[in-house]
Amino acid sequence: MINFDSLCLKYFGSEFAQILTSGRIQKIQQPSRKEIILNIRSLGQNYPLYININPQYPHLCVMTKHGEKQREVENPQKPPMFCMLLRKYIEGSKIKKINIPNHERIFEIFVDSYSELGDTEELVLSVELMGKYSNIILYKNSDKTIIGCAHNIGSEKSRVRELSGGLPYIYPEQPQKKDILSTSKEEFFHDMKLLHQPIFWELNQLYYDISVPMAKELCDCCNIYSDFEKISAIETQKIFDLYDKTCSALSSMTLNPSISSDKSTYSIFSLKKEENQTYYSSINEMLNDYFGHFVFEDKMNKIKNKILNITNKNIKYLKKEIEKLTPTQNDSEKAIKYKQIGDILAANLYMLTEKQNSVTLKNFYDNNNDITIPLNPSISINDNIQKYYKLHSKAKTAMVMNKQRIEKLKEDLYYFLEIQTSTNYADKISTLLEIKEELVSQKILEDAQHVEKKQKTKNTIELDREEINGYTIFIGKNNKQNDYIVSKISRPNDIWMHAQNMPGSHILIKLPPGEETPPDNILLRGAQLAAYYSQGRNSKKVEILYTKRKYLKKPPGAKPGYVTYTEEKTIVVD
Repeated sequence: MINFDSLCLKYFGSEFAQILTSGRIQKIQQPSRKEIILNIRSLGQNYPLYININPQYPHLCVMTKHGEKQREVENPQKPPMFCMLLRKYIEGSKIKKINIPNHERIFEIFVDSYSELGDTEELVLSVELMGKYSNIILYKNSDKTIIGCAHNIGSEKSRVRELSGGLPYIYPEQPQKKDILSTSKEEFFHDMKLLHQPIFWELNQLYYDISVPMAKELCDCCNIYSDFEKISAIETQKIFDLYDKTCSALSSMTLNPSISSDKSTYSIFSLKKEENQTYYSSINEMLNDYFGHFVFEDKMNKIKNKILNITNKNIKYLKKEIEKLTPTQNDSEKAIKYKQIGDILAANLYMLTEKQNSVTLKNFYDNNNDITIPLNPSISINDNIQKYYKLHSKAKTAMVMNKQRIEKLKEDLYYFLEIQTSTNYADKISTLLEIKEELVSQKILEDAQHVEKKQKTKNTIELDREEINGYTIFIGKNNKQNDYIVSKISRPNDIWMHAQNMPGSHILIKLPPGEETPPDNILLRGAQLAAYYSQGRNSKKVEILYTKRKYLKKPPGAKPGYVTYTEEKTIVVD
């Protein structure tokens, strides 16, 4: 779970208090059960207030362009019930004030709502950002009656605090902590000496507004490094320094927001300058980047896992079927043996009598060694001979049909390996959604409501590209993009590239009009990209084939991304 602390919420509120309280809620969207966007018009600008109550990373922020791009918000065709309720009661309402209760992770928006009769009533949208207890509640300020919640909490889930329409809204019970700014240095020292846990942990447990990451940062600034260091082993001066540093941070309005390079922690104050930190000019920018990263990763992983689950299942099945159908040497020998037995019986017809169970004859296919041949006594000698020829014909036909079936299975296997490679290397949510859309269109994946909407509203495909000295190299990162490269943006003399005999991206080098071949450095760069975006990414050497676009052909009824080619050449790259 990613922490969103009360101090961060407090400073966010200070940063946007004036803007929000001068605004009006123009539009409300609910992309998912855990996401709400309030589009607020204030001071001549639009401010999308993004609220996320996912228990893994609860947070809110005013989305920047980068934050919006990270989250790739996509609204469902049919708004959820809670979204409809919010639209009914507070869409179009003017914000009167915002409130953040002391030491709480609760953000309250007070609005004037008008009933159908024109009566005015003050409503409160309470956003509770408390880990697994995160919620969004709309209630009347006059009598605290709840109108609706993002998640109803019944008695079976909580005996302490039920949340549902019609029930009274009460604040969650606050933990028994102290305000360190109202605590003397001597009292702090006394409290610390009574403890038996690592000091950063006790700092968080005893005092308001100090999250575990912040407590660790404060301890680090005071040279208290060990997570397991007990208070009894720490010098008195270090404890006093910790008190001074903590009070100074909490009472200061001088902020220096930053995020660690690995996105593991963020800091409001950045008490120690670090090279591996990214610094921001505002709390909101930091929140956008920090939590946007986790929203992006979570959405990517969910879509990716859904695609890979069905893809890996099909790959496993196809490999098993191919292995089962692949003819062995024994199968081939058996087919030949049936014909040989038929020939031996036909050549020795004069030696055979009716109603024999078996016969021993000379095998002229094996140096005239004796061979005992089983016979069916209930049928004639000629029928016995024909039975062995039919067994030969049947075995031979089965081998031919199996070969055809194996070729089809191998095509399907290659297709799913292409999907697997594209999915593993996808770095955008939109790229994964295009793969998901393709699987739905192929009837491999079900439940495509989200993807279908994407297909209807998005007419263009965004391709990754590189511009080098006037040449453009396009990279197809899934089959939809691969088809688009070949069918829509390529010209006959453009160069098409692909990793040899392995799944990977289609690469297209666009040539200037009248040019027949690209320079060697452009061709090499295209080959490097083809190798990098292929299953051979981690190989030392990858063979890349290339040819002109006019030598490509897409067979009728072929799967997405599949082409045949002629006049190809190869190049080997690292």
